[in-house]
Amino acid sequence: MRWCRRCPVCSATNRAVESAFAYMDYLYRRSPNTRFFRYDAITCFVLNHVAEWLDGKSTRERTLILEKALKGRNEIVREEQKRADQLGEAIVRKMEAEKVDYERKVLRSDVRKSKITQELGTTGLLYTESMIDCAIHGLRQSDAINLIKGQLRYRKKVLGQVATHRMSYRFSEGGVQLSLDTLVSHLKELVGADSTSGALEEDDFRSFYLGRTCELTCDITLSDGNVIDGECTIDNIISDGSGEVTIHLNGSSGIFTISRSLFEDLINDDAIVPL
Repeated sequence: MRWCRRCPVCSATNRAVESAFAYMDYLYRRSPNTRFFRYDAITCFVLNHVAEWLDGKSTRERTLILEKALKGRNEIVREEQKRADQLGEAIVRKMEAEKVDYERKVLRSDVRKSKITQELGTTGLLYTESMIDCAIHGLRQSDAINLIKGQLRYRKKVLGQVATHRMSYRFSEGGVQLSLDTLVSHLKELVGADSTSGALEEDDFRSFYLGRTCELTCDITLSDGNVIDGECTIDNIISDGSGEVTIHLNGSSGIFTISRSLFEDLINDDAIVPL
């Protein structure tokens, strides 16, 4: 507080104010559940030396002053209680409004997640790079872009997967739509960073590949000397119970059996392209 030269009664320091704050802080720490107006009254009584002032009055004057003060006490308590009740009601209304707002947000989020899940359609969630390549193979560019965007939305909104970089879930930059290749690379980065994806479960693998036609981009020579070429159909996927899965490929030159691991390696090398 600055000292006012024109007003000699103004204090040159703020010690009195700081003293009042300090005493109220002491009262609060001593009795934290006491209402504020009581802190205020006690602070005024003590710092203004009211007790000493009353001692200087006659017995009759002191009695009249105390009677008058006590007479207004009940009114002060009622007003304070009224304000406390109003504050409590306001707090309850605010909490109820926040609850309604939260429930509305949760509902919107659930609806959004449900819509995003439905957008995956029969493709389902793509777990591997080969599945991504298979899913977009033969699609028009616009359809492929929409498919990849759907996968990205699902990973962000439903799975809550953390982005690998700032552009992971972006569809455009500087007002320019990202290309299909860029979106695919972002999705593959997310798939590679997803520690929960791992290998496809057998049921997912079977439902995704069974019955699909595959195009061979080169002749494939198997360990038994047989050569697969052209196109072939995945006729069957069999598990022997020990975890080993074999793929039956029906081609123009016969039926061939290969392991799942070899099949996935050939897909990753683009030697086999499921259509």
